[in-house]
Amino acid sequence: MQLDKRAAKLLKLLKRQTPMPQQTPKQVREVMKNNGNPFAPPPANLSYLRDHLIEVDDKRLLLREYSAVAENENSPCILFLHGGGFVIGSVDEYDTVAAQLAAKTAARVFSLEYRLAPEHKYPAAHHDAYATYAWLLAQRFALHVSKIAVCGDSAGGNLAASLCLHARDHGIELPALQMLWYPFTHGEKEFPSRTEFGADYYITRDDLQWFNAQLFASSADAADVYLSPGLCDDLTGLPPAFVLTAGYDVLRDEGESYAEQLRSAGGAVEAKRYGDMFHGFISFAGGLPQGMQAIEETADYFRRHV
Repeated sequence: MQLDKRAAKLLKLLKRQTPMPQQTPKQVREVMKNNGNPFAPPPANLSYLRDHLIEVDDKRLLLREYSAVAENENSPCILFLHGGGFVIGSVDEYDTVAAQLAAKTAARVFSLEYRLAPEHKYPAAHHDAYATYAWLLAQRFALHVSKIAVCGDSAGGNLAASLCLHARDHGIELPALQMLWYPFTHGEKEFPSRTEFGADYYITRDDLQWFNAQLFASSADAADVYLSPGLCDDLTGLPPAFVLTAGYDVLRDEGESYAEQLRSAGGAVEAKRYGDMFHGFISFAGGLPQGMQAIEETADYFRRHV
């Protein structure tokens, strides 16, 4: 399938930016904050929005709640974990993504401001995700929450998958669902898509190496199954999964491999490839209709299963 024409035009605009490996993490974050994202999804109609502060390792983390239901109405919820290679990205930058997900699922979405590398190396972000999930389990009566699903894109998809594996291995109640958008799943393992789409499709092979250099305190981190769930020998007993991939994406093959690994382990898996899209396209849903379609398809999966 050919790259979508609108996607190709957007990629030309994105390529005008200075490559991330030529900048420091602080510089990249400042540029993203100052430039904003004119192609983000549009605002959504919600019942309310509320910020919580979660205590993790003597740190206070922002957890923003987006609700499409009334304050005292019970509903399922989604813990949303944003992307950005564990180095960039924020709750604010994903504001309308999370809001649209809440509106289209008729649920509560909780978006986490987890700690970023290189200031906080692996496994800080993962510990933040685990701790926030535990907080939601403990607080769900007060929050009027029933079932809890997890969702994330790219690095956030990794956090969501890792959280499910961690919960299974530690006897914690499993999330109801895991919804993974073009997830990073196999550490430094090579796949053909990392070469085929490694230069001209928004996130490059050099970007992946730059992200990993910021994240890892040791080269051994890449082989840890909680950072690379696709390297785990036993993927049985995990929640049902919806795995979404993009056709022109360095992470395409590993996301699809992870979906097949879950299926082979007896898991219930639905997989969807947006063949004419590039990595991160949901964040540009204001300019790419396929991005909104992907949010709607995720919401449909959520409603059918929760």
